[in-house]
Amino acid sequence: SSNSLRTARITASGVPSAVKFAPLTKKMPTTTKVTSASTLMTVNTSEVRAPVFTPPADNVAMDDLPVPDFSLIDVEYYIRESRSSYDGRRCIDLNVDRGCPYRCAFCFNHTMRKIYGDAGYVRMRSVDNFLEEIRQVTASRRLSCLFFQDDVFLMRRDWLEEFCRRYRRDIGLPFICLARADLVDRENVRWLAEANCRHVFWGIESGDEAVRTGVLQKTVSDEKIRECARLLQRSQFRVTYGK
Repeated sequence: SSNSLRTARITASGVPSAVKFAPLTKKMPTTTKVTSASTLMTVNTSEVRAPVFTPPADNVAMDDLPVPDFSLIDVEYYIRESRSSYDGRRCIDLNVDRGCPYRCAFCFNHTMRKIYGDAGYVRMRSVDNFLEEIRQVTASRRLSCLFFQDDVFLMRRDWLEEFCRRYRRDIGLPFICLARADLVDRENVRWLAEANCRHVFWGIESGDEAVRTGVLQKTVSDEKIRECARLLQRSQFRVTYGK
């Protein structure tokens, strides 16, 4: 049967790992039927059969999830595989949010919104919660930087201001983040610089504004891109432009 744990390959998507397999593990002591658990896909590995998808889970408030237990994983593996390893730095990737408020045509987020719904799709961890994870992952590990992999790290100004102020005081490691050009301004560039952000990745997507805004549905003007570049370079950030 495609529902059998012995013959099925099971994957999960769309929610944090701590939540993905919780519905499944609750059922394992009593039954091998898994198709009533949310956010799972089962594929029979003994015969050709279409995947069985279960309904998506509710969007979970980020602070309701436990801080990951880093003692259970090989953190060194993730340090080696970090996107920042290209320049030899010992850096690990972390995330503070889920979802994205924008609907760029080239991204998966607009499809995920259709699956999970708008209510609670874009959500962030509190500053307290995120700083606690950073403390745990940096404790007794020789790291030279952190890479915040969120699509739009500058999404909430109030959150960003508090985070930068407390991060500078409590952590202080150099960090890298992703940004969107029309969210960058003098004030948040100053916050980032004071918090020891060293490197900002951001996407141009196309050098043709008509293609960028019309075809790709990324509504960022050429002028906002030029202004973003000036602000970041003036503050001596290392900058990587995506396309």
